[in-house]
Amino acid sequence: MSLFFEPIWSWPLVILTSLGLVVLALVTYRSQGKRLPSWQARQLLGLRLLAVLLLTFAMFRPAIQKSDTDDNPVQLLVLSDVSRSMNTADLPGGVTRFQGVQADLAKYESKWKELGKQVEVRQFDFARDLVPHDPALTEGVGDQTAFGQVFEKVLQEMRDHRSLGIVLLTDGAQRAVPPFDADPFTAARKLGDSQIPIYAVVYGTSSLSTSTLDVAVEDLRVDPIVFEKKIVPVSCKLRTSGANGKKVRVRVLLEDRTGKRLNQSGELRPAPATQQARTVREYEIKGDAETITVDLSFVPSSSGELKIAVEVEPIEHELLIRNNRRETIVTVKKGGLNVAYFDQARPEQSRIRMVNGE
Repeated sequence: MSLFFEPIWSWPLVILTSLGLVVLALVTYRSQGKRLPSWQARQLLGLRLLAVLLLTFAMFRPAIQKSDTDDNPVQLLVLSDVSRSMNTADLPGGVTRFQGVQADLAKYESKWKELGKQVEVRQFDFARDLVPHDPALTEGVGDQTAFGQVFEKVLQEMRDHRSLGIVLLTDGAQRAVPPFDADPFTAARKLGDSQIPIYAVVYGTSSLSTSTLDVAVEDLRVDPIVFEKKIVPVSCKLRTSGANGKKVRVRVLLEDRTGKRLNQSGELRPAPATQQARTVREYEIKGDAETITVDLSFVPSSSGELKIAVEVEPIEHELLIRNNRRETIVTVKKGGLNVAYFDQARPEQSRIRMVNGE
């Protein structure tokens, strides 16, 4: 506890003002005290000097400061993405994003222990929800990446605790469906209002090789919710470097879940071709550096969570091939539009079959 002063003006000005008030009280006392009995005159002088003292005290604005020391450790939350998109092997050496996260966690574990009792490092895994860290996991198993839902749970974990911030280890892809599709920006603003910073470490960004020959798939786009036995459009960007005159082949890959249990990944295989779906395209590169928009499509055969990928087949002498594929997960639902057509043979029947994905 300490006493300090914050005068309304500078110290010299407050002192001069106080002295002036004292002089004014004494001068007026002499002129007015002659007409009053002595005891009343002394009483009047005492009241005036008391008023000057109180006014001077107020001008100095005294305050008492009391500080308490909080010995509880501050906490640092480390969140690891364990969604299935983290199984993409696009890090150097063919390492998956999930393996990259686990390697970094093991690398800095000793550093966190050196922080001692001052900082408590708490580790969590997340996909559709926030759960305690499981060191036994060997691959991503989550079917969604719900940043909004996760940030809301983080706010609950950090309530009534001093926090340094959040270290977010992820590939940065938000993908969630109701009821886990809370807006991540709203939740992030709440964290900002609580003075809790987020330090994001992104895994899976592609980097150009020093090789002059490279083809890469970028900006994969597909609807997150599709319907079985209906045509699903897929688009991406094909970036080429040093491939002038080369022919490239771009194709759609679908996850084969035959014999797989829930939360178990299947192998990606070429999507089966149908009459309407365009699962493969071929291009001849006509420049040293090009970016081509590729439009593909496929027809999912069953409902459920499905991993898909767009891949450009490696070309001869290409050294960097880990950026030749982009993956994502879609939700395939039953239903959609079905049309029954009863009439004689007409040309528009082929269009109706196309709508039905037949």
